[in-house]
Amino acid sequence: SPSSPSSSSSSSASSAASTAGAPAHPDLSHAVRAAAAVKAAQNAFDSSLKAPLDIEKLPVGSEPKVGDFLVMHPLASILHGQDQAVVLLDEFDEGYQVFRGSYVNKPSHLKVHDLLAVWKGDASGLWAGNDKELKSMADASLWTGGDVARGRGPKDDLRWLHCFDPKLVSGAREVTPGVFVGGEVSDISHQVVQRRRQSLDRSFESSSVARPTLGYLERAASQLMLELEHGVWLHARTQCPSTARAISFPAAAWVEALRVMMPETRAPDGILDETYLSSDTNRRGFMVAKDAATAVQACVWRSVLRAVGAYALADFPRGRGADPHLSRKLETHVRRISEEVRHSSKRRRPTSKSGQYR
Repeated sequence: SPSSPSSSSSSSASSAASTAGAPAHPDLSHAVRAAAAVKAAQNAFDSSLKAPLDIEKLPVGSEPKVGDFLVMHPLASILHGQDQAVVLLDEFDEGYQVFRGSYVNKPSHLKVHDLLAVWKGDASGLWAGNDKELKSMADASLWTGGDVARGRGPKDDLRWLHCFDPKLVSGAREVTPGVFVGGEVSDISHQVVQRRRQSLDRSFESSSVARPTLGYLERAASQLMLELEHGVWLHARTQCPSTARAISFPAAAWVEALRVMMPETRAPDGILDETYLSSDTNRRGFMVAKDAATAVQACVWRSVLRAVGAYALADFPRGRGADPHLSRKLETHVRRISEEVRHSSKRRRPTSKSGQYR
């Protein structure tokens, strides 16, 4: 059980290792714990749902819109490097005909203050004044939004996804029912602090209602349509606020995955101590947080696929055991197609100056 004491988690890992007939080895213990984190994240995500996910898969050829979800095909994940991505389209640039969106299922081991430290500039553009509520957001978990970033600093590169409407957060924009993007960071911070004070759960996680993302996904409208037609993405849409929020803020899964991966970091009162996760020198902290993040992305990805009826894709074999074999087979397949195209073009080379082909 992910909520059991640390000693129970450790004993579970040891018993699992002994049951497998293998020696107690740190790598094996880590692998057992990583597998347990996947189950814990899935259980936590399912338990956090107020109702089953109400989301529909759109037919191929449907025009994408702001507020739609994109779920990457399992094989495309390996080829494109956007593994098990679930994307929320949150912006359309009319001038450039470009869609932008953010991953909603990819947490990281970093905090906002780590990002500020890397930029090493004056952060007053983001943390204006001496407002304690505002500066408290520097401890918020940083989520990966995509592989594109402007590199202009925290004010421009951080995208804030939250569940506070424009009445509470000035400048917020609703992208899908119950989910908003942007707005004044000071207003977002104030609302998060208020929610924390009202929460009866001492281990309240701010990313359950608001989270900063670094980077974004960008696709030209024509390219996105082509990818949808070729099955790179499954195209889904929901009109249910609770479903949109559950997919966009899987904080419960993140907390449980971390608790399983790092049971020794829990204080006696059960609150998770993540302070050492941000240490650049703590390689172990980075690795276990990475596995916890992988558990979260897998559980959200599979949950959305099952909700739209794509059970075969949700249950497609993935992981450390299957991925190397799939990668080799896919590379072989792509190489053969490339060779066929190259040989075909050679056979069609012009034989004379007139441009006639064989």
